[in-house]
Amino acid sequence: MPRLPVSQGLMAIVLVLLLVIGLGWLTRQAMTGMPLLS
Repeated sequence: MPRLPVSQGLMAIVLVLLLVIGLGWLTRQAMTGMPLLS
């Protein structure tokens, strides 16, 4: 199994973090019922 280049590894980590943060933000907005539009 070939190792992924560092750039691809970092990109995958960043995408996962953004996904988790986005889902958490949407869940919090849905729970509070007061969407904060930036």
